[in-house]
Amino acid sequence: MKEIVLDGKKLLEREEAQEYLKKKFSFPDHYGKNLDALHDCLCELTDVRIVIKRAELLHEKYSYGKRVLKVIKDSAEENPALTAEAKE
Repeated sequence: MKEIVLDGKKLLEREEAQEYLKKKFSFPDHYGKNLDALHDCLCELTDVRIVIKRAELLHEKYSYGKRVLKVIKDSAEENPALTAEAKE
């Protein structure tokens, strides 16, 4: 199983988060850099475990990271070959 570790601090702002996710997951150049594209790509992964460090930063009410976390969790529920864990 491949493990991808994400830093919650890098998921707070939309542009930075999308560039960071593209790099961490090695998404293709045509990756749409939005939450729908993230969900689609995550649902295609196989045998991947995502660990999000400093996840407490993602719980701020208006944080983009909160939305990213929801997409990751939703994708893990939909894709049985993907697991996700948030560490405070």
